[in-house]
Amino acid sequence: MLIKKRNKIVVLSAITFIAIIGFIVYTLNIPLRTVDTGGELTKGYSSVNDLKDSSELIAEVLIADSDALKYKNVVFTVQSAQVQKLFKGNADTKNIQILETGGVYGNVEYTFEKNKVMKKGEKAVVFLEKYKGPILKDAYVILGVFHGKFTFDEDGDLTPSHETVGEISTVKNLGDLNFNSK
Repeated sequence: MLIKKRNKIVVLSAITFIAIIGFIVYTLNIPLRTVDTGGELTKGYSSVNDLKDSSELIAEVLIADSDALKYKNVVFTVQSAQVQKLFKGNADTKNIQILETGGVYGNVEYTFEKNKVMKKGEKAVVFLEKYKGPILKDAYVILGVFHGKFTFDEDGDLTPSHETVGEISTVKNLGDLNFNSK
């Protein structure tokens, strides 16, 4: 009798533990798997000068918040970004919205060419153009989907996105972006 009671307690404890973990994973939107997508870029970039010439806005940003959404079976992430430093263009405000392809939606992380979207608390230098489309009003997108995104690592060095080519794949610091020239 005591053994049966102990077995019931062990089984109920295990079920409760699994339910709590499931609730935490679901509530915090922790990715359980990653789906990498790819596609043709409308325009690709391989040089810093090409990025600078094509950008409407170049800024160092800090991601204050992000939220993923699904539009026509494609996951996007809307980031609220605080402009820390402006290198080109005019931002009407210190806060801008950036729309990136991918993100964590329904406990699945969607990446584009193995590039994760920026997350809350992350700092980056981004080369942006105004977004024109049905998802958002008054937002920017990163040039070349991910070519114009350079995230800061814990040592303060810049890291270009995956799958970049040419000069932009060698960027390691702000000096490599040549903001003092063209």
